[in-house]
Amino acid sequence: MRVQFEVIGERATVQTVRDLGQFDWSQFHRRAAIYMQRSIRQGVYSGKDLDGRPFAPLSIVTQQAKRGSKRRGSAHILVDRGDMLKSLIPSSNAREGRVAIGDRMNQIKGRAHNFGTRNMPRRSWFGIRKADIEVIEGMAGDAQRRVS
Repeated sequence: MRVQFEVIGERATVQTVRDLGQFDWSQFHRRAAIYMQRSIRQGVYSGKDLDGRPFAPLSIVTQQAKRGSKRRGSAHILVDRGDMLKSLIPSSNAREGRVAIGDRMNQIKGRAHNFGTRNMPRRSWFGIRKADIEVIEGMAGDAQRRVS
């Protein structure tokens, strides 16, 4: 089994687990996709990037804009109304499980946060953490033992 983080073009839009085996791994891929979706959300709410480092703080301008806004948003750095995280969609089939950012506007926002821009620091949030790989590989081993 191979676990990979797939970046399509320059957009971080899909996180994928692919299996190269000969079994019908549909259930495993579905569970892995749902696990990845949860893990991404938990990572954002923890305030830490994929390497476990705290996200770069908000700029003073952004902090002031959040305070002055009628909709103050969330105290979490990458969460305002939660639209980007709500748009994460798990999907799967017999060959792979994946999590995609479901709409174009959130793909653009997600990419900007994940890779940074000229005016925004990088806050890598969309991907597979080392701990996730271990969990998913354990799930694959369990699935394979059940099939064998």
